[in-house]
Amino acid sequence: MSYAYSGALPAGASFDTTTGAFKFRPHSNNPSGYSFTFQATNGKDVITLTVPVTVTGTPVGTTANFMANVYDAVNYPNGVSTPVVGAAVSIGSISATSDATGAVSLSGLPAGQGTLVVAAGGATPAPDGSPYLARSSRRR
Repeated sequence: MSYAYSGALPAGASFDTTTGAFKFRPHSNNPSGYSFTFQATNGKDVITLTVPVTVTGTPVGTTANFMANVYDAVNYPNGVSTPVVGAAVSIGSISATSDATGAVSLSGLPAGQGTLVVAAGGATPAPDGSPYLARSSRRR
């Protein structure tokens, strides 16, 4: 299995092509939008996953919420947003499954760093009928 990140990493981000681990800590608490695109291949099949994220900022001492959409990234660069339905998304012990629009929301996240895991292996098959790879993408 090998992994890749598409595009330039934003400030405060790193990606390990060996493990697929993606770590990201924004340098400011200012609201910002990001779109992260990952690829995984087993030498035969390639899966691309794009995760749009909005950093809203959270005052110290409060919990945070995380909202994102999980899309099949095959046609995403062409402006086609095909939702990945049933992708498991978690940060620590808090988890949710993407809905029919690809939307997922995690609430009550504790302050500090966490690892975002997106696992599409159990999701509804891709538009061409193929299953998504079961490997997770990680983000901090």
